[in-house]
Amino acid sequence: MANTSVEEQGKTLISRMYDALNPEFSTVRNLLLQAYKDLDRSTQAPQVILSRLLDGIYANSIKPRAPYPQGFQDNLARLTLLTRSNGYGYTMRPTL
Repeated sequence: MANTSVEEQGKTLISRMYDALNPEFSTVRNLLLQAYKDLDRSTQAPQVILSRLLDGIYANSIKPRAPYPQGFQDNLARLTLLTRSNGYGYTMRPTL
């Protein structure tokens, strides 16, 4: 995935995450669907869209729920790293 854009990597991960979730996670599935549509429109930077998605997923995770499937969690970790990436394998570090 290192040679593709942040947008394409994000769309791939979102699609995998959506497929990994059961219909019982409808709120998160709707967040994933909206983020995918926003990436298609390209009206904002991909990192902004992905960060907003992650905020929504983490906010939804506070509620009592069944655990997310492992495949979803693995892709969630990759998506988190992607928000700090320039898409070419380099990770941007937050400044102190």
